[in-house]
Amino acid sequence: MRVRNRSNSKERLENSPVVFLQPKNNKGVWKEIFGNERPIYLEIGSGKGKFIHALAEKHPDINFIAMEAQPTVLSFLLDKLEETHRDNLKLISGNAEELLEYFS
Repeated sequence: MRVRNRSNSKERLENSPVVFLQPKNNKGVWKEIFGNERPIYLEIGSGKGKFIHALAEKHPDINFIAMEAQPTVLSFLLDKLEETHRDNLKLISGNAEELLEYFS
């Protein structure tokens, strides 16, 4: 996916409580981050987040994590999340090659 750079993407991601830029630091504590015992579903390569956002809206009884490697692209998903305030969706800026380091 080709997306133009957004000058404030990095700063917005760094300051958001729903974005995890160092997901390795959260290994084993995702249920505590969500604050409940609901199952957690992961989407790898979320892009701008249309699909994962629709799933989170349709299934409030499931926690979702959207993982995207490109910060600018992830910022578009953050836009949607900030508009809707979905509490069952968190965002990871990361690479699928390191997936086992993010989850136990």
